[in-house]
Amino acid sequence: MVEVSFSADSVTESFVAEAFLVAREAGVWRDIFRLPSGAVTTVGRDPTNRIILRDEKCSCQHCDIYQEGGRWQIRDLSSRNGTRVNGERITDTVPIKEGDAVRIGNVELLFTRDISQPLDEAGRQTHSDTDDFEIDEDSAGPRILERKSHSG
Repeated sequence: MVEVSFSADSVTESFVAEAFLVAREAGVWRDIFRLPSGAVTTVGRDPTNRIILRDEKCSCQHCDIYQEGGRWQIRDLSSRNGTRVNGERITDTVPIKEGDAVRIGNVELLFTRDISQPLDEAGRQTHSDTDDFEIDEDSAGPRILERKSHSG
């Protein structure tokens, strides 16, 4: 747990400088990882990484995340299955911002600076490697789009 102190007029420097990745797997928010400014956060399967993902589609040294010039950046490290930001595969360094979804294998990592806010209110659409559809956020609830088999 990260403790943050602030007053109504100002936020402490450490709160402003840091950010977080919140991991979701199989639709469940699971872990919160702090991204300290001034340090490179490595992500991968290997135990030497700061963030270790136990996913067979994740490379040993998959990507890294760091702050440069006041902006957070993510860099794919030539991973086999790629790193996706908001559904787009990246091949180099790209900036990330509040609410961006990073997908590595079956794990989605939401980038945020404020973990006190509900994560599902970001109003974003995320896609897996094989999704080819758009989400209708105005729909009243789940609905069947296609049946694969018929019973009886």
